Amino acid sequence: MSLPTQPKKTVYLVFDIETAGKDLHHSFLAVGMCYGDFEKGVICDEVLAVNDGKGINFEPRCLYEFWSKHLDVLKALEKAGKPIDLQMDRLRDWLSWFDNEYKDYNVKILSDNPAFDIARLDHHFVRESRGHSVRYSRSGIYRSIEDPSERLEALLLTETANKIIPDLIPNYVPHNPSSDAQYIFWQHVIASAATNMLRDGKKGCKSLQDVRQYLEKIAPWGELIPESKNLFKNILLSLARGEQIQ
Repeated sequence: MSLPTQPKKTVYLVFDIETAGKDLHHSFLAVGMCYGDFEKGVICDEVLAVNDGKGINFEPRCLYEFWSKHLDVLKALEKAGKPIDLQMDRLRDWLSWFDNEYKDYNVKILSDNPAFDIARLDHHFVRESRGHSVRYSRSGIYRSIEDPSERLEALLLTETANKIIPDLIPNYVPHNPSSDAQYIFWQHVIASAATNMLRDGKKGCKSLQDVRQYLEKIAPWGELIPESKNLFKNILLSLARGEQIQ
């Protein structure tokens, strides 16, 4: 008699890109990445910034409405940038390492607006590194892609998450692609925690309003003590795993 197989553990691979506009001829500025799980939270993060030395080709609206308000991030990306072919080769090598390290895991990709971010990343990754889409592992296994922001919208928790998440990310800088990738990961944690709380009635939560009030009550608002933030992270991760919190 064969023994029942244990379900694979899941690890989340997160991508966020920054560009100078909506079309392919507008400059690709950077990709931010992180990966994590519901046991440890974010395990590792990375930024690959692009600078070909020829200046940035901006979409005027994108420059005026967005990047003119985040010049510190833009300058940091320019300074750290390297030619796109080198950075896509680095991404290929990093993903090869990741595939080997987590070959026994169920890998899911998270991204905000993946129809844009993953499609644009794939365009450069396939062209410059001669690799395959990031949607596939090195061995050709398809990876599903989720957009946690859509789950939060459906749960009416976007505003609550936006209040909570910046305190969960070390040295958080809005629109830094590494920070944004970690932001997406915690969006997924909160959406999963809220779903479990509603399904199982954890902490007496019987409605979305109950979930929202509970999360906002226990969040360490502006708390500088690392222990408080870590405790809150562990509560969220436990709820995301579906565990009961005393």
